[in-house]
Amino acid sequence: MKLQQDLTQGKVFPRVATFALPLILSSLLQNLYNTADMYFVGRYVGTNGLAAVSICGPIMMVLTLTLNGLSSGISVVLANYKGGDSSENVRRTGNTAIALYAVLALAATLLGQLFAPQILRLVRTPEESFPDAIRYLRVVFLGVTFSFGYNLISALQRGFGDSKSPLLFIFTASSVNVVLDYLFVGPLGWGAWGAALATVVAQGLSFLMGIVHFKRQRHVITFRLHEIRFYGEQLRHILRIGLPTVVNEIFVTLAMLTVSATANSFGAAASAAYGVGRRIDSFACITDGAMNGAMSAFVSQNVGAGRVDRARKGLLCAMAFSGGICLCIMPFVYAFAPSVVSIFTDDPTVIENTVSYMRLSVFSYLFFALVGPLIGFMRGSGNQMITVAVGLVAQYAFRVPTALLTTRAIGFPGIALAVLAGPLSSVTMYVIAFASGLWKHGVERMPVQSGKA
Repeated sequence: MKLQQDLTQGKVFPRVATFALPLILSSLLQNLYNTADMYFVGRYVGTNGLAAVSICGPIMMVLTLTLNGLSSGISVVLANYKGGDSSENVRRTGNTAIALYAVLALAATLLGQLFAPQILRLVRTPEESFPDAIRYLRVVFLGVTFSFGYNLISALQRGFGDSKSPLLFIFTASSVNVVLDYLFVGPLGWGAWGAALATVVAQGLSFLMGIVHFKRQRHVITFRLHEIRFYGEQLRHILRIGLPTVVNEIFVTLAMLTVSATANSFGAAASAAYGVGRRIDSFACITDGAMNGAMSAFVSQNVGAGRVDRARKGLLCAMAFSGGICLCIMPFVYAFAPSVVSIFTDDPTVIENTVSYMRLSVFSYLFFALVGPLIGFMRGSGNQMITVAVGLVAQYAFRVPTALLTTRAIGFPGIALAVLAGPLSSVTMYVIAFASGLWKHGVERMPVQSGKA
């Protein structure tokens, strides 16, 4: 079966860049979901509503990053089988992934509805923002199946080397989301929960488009109900590769929730400021997650095809590409921080807090740009346990202690130093693992590996 994009052939840098660029654009558009929510809620509802959306963002990030861990396992296994030209195993992997995501979506929906108040209390939601936050969070959990579905579609397509189709889906969905955000929050006056509903509808549209695309292409993965089931061997490979990543992502997001709770302890204005600051950060660090996904698929395909040296060259090209983009962005964010923040709110306290945060967080951007390709390389070469170890040390030996100590010393802006501590320490540890050759042991544990490191 012919690959939609064969990542094992062609010059390395152009192949990495052309595969990664649509993923970067897709990430940029996907960030518009929560950003549009924050913009319209900040303008039409006010600081308490903006704080509610800001508080719920990191909570939903727990789910998103957990899904990213599983989708990484799916993409790596699928790409590895593709690189080894094993069509039947590809079909079984896809159908196992669909079954797994369906079960998890049902569980997340039920648990989210039951424990939404407790979750918000856990992250120290200010009382004045609690009513908006609980309504927003419950609506998002009602539509979590669509979020899971889009994540699954993207994971499957990355495994096949297709980074362009998701870009079309997310562009359409983002456009719909912006229009519905304006309609629901503005003229209809539904408040924060209206923004959540707009996001759910848009995500549902992107999921539906993905399924239609697979069916029209007469893909080996058909989404037919009678074919969806668990296959033991493929499930074991997905979980062996995906679960360590899930564990890592959970610990990372718990650490980020601790940082978020620390920010929330300074009041609603600080909660809103942290939410706005992190949203701007996510745009500036747009290559982080995209390069992670790109390198996972690139490396896994090449390992399956026995081209480990090519995988290694791909990492260096990806770091140069991602870092170069980031270095172009950093000066603009630093210089125009007040103007950018004022797009979201006209509250002077929120603007002041956000700018003070961004003037420090901007220095973390380069390290985020470098850590994405490094994580993707480790995952794609079967080194999930290295990512778990690095994640735990970076978050709990560096990020969380930095948040607790610096906020006591300099107040709310200390949160930005905690954000910086995570990727800075991670990049240092990943470079050591790569330069020492420790990563080579993971290649031997891949489902298909035809060459030697």
